[in-house]
Amino acid sequence: YDRLVFERAGADGRKTAHAPFEIQVAPEGITRLEKVGLEIEVERLPAGGSQDEAGTDRWGECIDAGAVRWPLIARPPRPGDRFDPLGMGGETKKISDFLIDAKVEADRRSDVVLLCDQAGPLWIVGMRIAHRVRLTEATRNILRVRVRPTVEEATRPHDKEGHTHRVEKRTISDAVAL
Repeated sequence: YDRLVFERAGADGRKTAHAPFEIQVAPEGITRLEKVGLEIEVERLPAGGSQDEAGTDRWGECIDAGAVRWPLIARPPRPGDRFDPLGMGGETKKISDFLIDAKVEADRRSDVVLLCDQAGPLWIVGMRIAHRVRLTEATRNILRVRVRPTVEEATRPHDKEGHTHRVEKRTISDAVAL
C-alpha cells in the first residue's frame, strides 16, 4: 500500500518470484539463504540467561529448544500451511490467512520466509512465532534465532518498513517496448 515498485516481469508479463527453496538451517551458527538475501544465526543458550535481547526487534526470537523437532528448515509458504500463532492459545491458522490479516501485500507474500521443523512452521520470520515453541517455566534450553540481510542485500535501498526497493534502470527503448 502507498508504494510504487518497479520489478522486471518474466516472459509471461508476471512478476518473477524467488525460485522455490528449502534450506536446512545449521543447529548453531550462521546459515545463508542466498536466494532471498538473508542469513539466519542460531545460538543455543541455557534458560534463565539474557535471552530477552533477541525479542527487541522483529528479526530476533527466542524459542524453546526442547520443543523443536530437528532439523530446522527455511522455506517459503506453501498452499495449506498452518501454524499456531503465539497469542491464539494453541489454535491453528492458515499462514495465508495470517498474512492477509497482517496486511502483507499479495505480491509480497511469496517473499515471506518460514522457519520450520518436522512439525511445521515455527516462525513466520519477522512476524510471529508458533505457540508451541514459546518460552515457558519448563524451558531448559533456548534457541536464539536472528535474521539479517546478507552484505549484498544490506547495500540495496530499503524503505522504513524494511522492504527492498527493486528499481531497475530503463532506457528509452525499454520504455517504448512496454
